[in-house]
Amino acid sequence: MLHVDIPTHAQMEHLLLSRRPGSVSVYLPTTPISTQIEASRIDLRNAIDEALGQLREAGFDKRDLAALEEHLASVHDDEDWQFQANSLAVFAWATGSPGPWRCRTASTSSRCSG
Repeated sequence: MLHVDIPTHAQMEHLLLSRRPGSVSVYLPTTPISTQIEASRIDLRNAIDEALGQLREAGFDKRDLAALEEHLASVHDDEDWQFQANSLAVFAWATGSPGPWRCRTASTSSRCSG
C-alpha cells in the first residue's frame, strides 16, 4: 500500500495565499521501494541545492536563506522517507518578512516526471 498525503483544497489555497518572495516548490519522483529510497533523497538534496543557489544568485537575504535551508534540510533528513509513494512535493514559504519559515510536503500516488 502506498503512503499518500495529499493536501486538501483548503490547505492548497492557504499555501497559495501565503507565498512570498523566496518561496520554494520542489517536485520529484520517489519510490515506495525501500531499497531504492536513497536515490530519491539524493535527488531531493540536489533540488534543494539548486533552489537555494537560485535564491542566492538573486540576492536573497542571507539570514532568510539560512533559515529556509534549515527547514528544507529537515525534510531531507526526515525519518519518514521509508513511507514514500511515487512523487513528492515540498513547499516552503515564509510567514512573514523575515521568516519564520514553514514547510509542507505531499506524497502522491501519481508519478511526476523528474
